[in-house]
This record gives sequence, C-alpha cells and structure tokens, in this order.
Amino acid sequence: MLTKKCIYIDDWLIDPQKRTAKHPERGLFQLKGKSVQVLMVLAEANGGVVNKSDILKQVWPDIVVTENSLTQAISELRKVFGDSRSAPKYIQTFPNQGYCLCIPKGNLSRKNKSTWRNKNVKYLAMVLITLVISICTWFYINSPNKSIISSPDGKHSAIITSNESNNFLAIFSTAHSISKELFFRQLIIRSPDTFYWSVDSQFFISAMPEVENVYQFIFSPVGSIDKFIVNVPKQLNEHSSEININSTSGGVLPFTISSHVEVTKYLHVWHLSNGQSIQIHFDKTGPTKVSWH
Repeated sequence: MLTKKCIYIDDWLIDPQKRTAKHPERGLFQLKGKSVQVLMVLAEANGGVVNKSDILKQVWPDIVVTENSLTQAISELRKVFGDSRSAPKYIQTFPNQGYCLCIPKGNLSRKNKSTWRNKNVKYLAMVLITLVISICTWFYINSPNKSIISSPDGKHSAIITSNESNNFLAIFSTAHSISKELFFRQLIIRSPDTFYWSVDSQFFISAMPEVENVYQFIFSPVGSIDKFIVNVPKQLNEHSSEININSTSGGVLPFTISSHVEVTKYLHVWHLSNGQSIQIHFDKTGPTKVSWH
C-alpha cells in the first residue's frame, strides 16, 4: 500500500492525493497518477535502489506494461523537478537495475525542519555565490575586447567579451544589497550589437549563434536562468504573422509577440502584447542589430 501522506523532497511538497508537486519558487505542478505512484515507491525506499520490476509490480499491479511506461513516468518527474539523467539531483538511474531517489523520503512538516540548518545552508550559499560573482566580475572587468551595457534602471550590467570565434554575455547585478538580484550567468551571443535591455530593465533579448536553418533569438528575465527561444527562418520572407516563443524551463513570459512587420527585407519589427516593440536589423549573414522600444 503506497502512502497517501504528503511528503517533502528537498523543498518540494508532494501531495499524492491531489497529485501535485509544489515548490516555493517554481510553483505548483500537476502530475499524472502513475508518476506520483512511481515517486512514492522511490520515496519509501529511503534512498535505496528500487528494481524496475518491483516498481512495475507496485504501480501497475493488474496489467502488463512495458518499461516504456516507467520511463515516461520518470521523464515527467525529472521535467517537473528540473532534473536530468546525466547530472541527477533527485532521481538517479542505475543501468539494467532501476532507480534511486537521491533525497530520502521525509514526511515532516516544514515547521519541524531544522531552522538552524536552513539558515546556515542559505548563509553558506550566499558566501559561495558572492565569491563566484567576485571572481567572475574581476575576470570580465579585466578581460580585453569587452563591452559593458548598463540596464536602463542602472541596477544591472551586461558585459560582453569577444574572442576570435564567440561573444560571451555575462549579466551582473550592480545592486548587491538586494540579495535576490545578486547573480552571474553567461551565454554565447551573436554580437554585442544584438543585445538589448527591455524598457523596464526586467528582461533582455539577444541573437544567438545560428542553428541549422533558423536564426535564434533569446528572451530572458533578469535574475533568472529561464530562457525563451524564438526561431526565425533564414529565408526572411517566410516569416509568419505570429511567432511562437518556446521556453526551455516551462516558464511563461508576461508578453507575447503579437505581430511581425517586415518594414524592408532587412528591417523587421516585432510588436509585443505589452505595447512595446523590438526592431531587428539583418544583412546577408544574419541579425546585425537589435533594439527594444
């Protein structure tokens, strides 16, 4: 009999009856019934490896299914948790054996968790983040061939360093008193001219290195690792009137690209649902300049 009690896995609250997974920062996710049952089987093993056959017997006791059903359930759980097979944080795969929940089952309420432990973990994390940012900031500030672009509100800086083959974008907070805005991230972009801040300094856009038959653009919220990808056909006259924004992490932007206007062959405008617009200049090689108004 699988438990019906809510359990905590790290900061995730799993409710088997409601089939939900809730995280204080990532939000609430609805899970499929079998995925929840698979998770409960792993949780009840308290960190031990559970054979695939045992999971199949407990979750699908009355029907014969292939391992593909189990694989799909594991994939859904990893997608919700933001986990991966190559670098597992929650669910680890043991080839030809089964699976293991990296964090043991815990059905204690949040009030019963160690406040002292949580505070110290957060403190150590902030120290490490500060150290990493300091090192990265020194490296980028002292690197040759760099461009520094401040956000309109002055709270953030984009530092773009260039070498012979790539342009590296790093975002820093200049408001270090705001701990949630103290961060560092790096992306490879097409050129410094294809980076631009949003009007309210909450997002940025840049053209990425081209992929196959498309030009790729990225929207990203400031202070987040979320990425929203826009793929544009290299044949500019093949643009549709509506362009889809695909998230790499399941997040949702507060705006959409409501329409696309081809001013000239090499000047295109995206009108956003928030009343703002983005201008994109092209040449025969691809995007050369981006601006947000």
